[in-house]
Amino acid sequence: AVAFTRLTVHGSGPNYTNRARVAYGLQYHREDVKFFDPQDETWKLLVESPRFQTPPVAKLGAN
Repeated sequence: AVAFTRLTVHGSGPNYTNRARVAYGLQYHREDVKFFDPQDETWKLLVESPRFQTPPVAKLGAN
């Protein structure tokens, strides 16, 4: 496993296979962090409104 800040550019090179690469980007924040939603002009808790609904993958590994 490799861990680095999300601001670090990594040089893994292009994926020449027909298989998708899997990566996780983790970001931690306090439970009381809010963001402004311009659609309805309200402040919302970030933990209640995740930007992506991505479930875990079934398996990590080469095969």
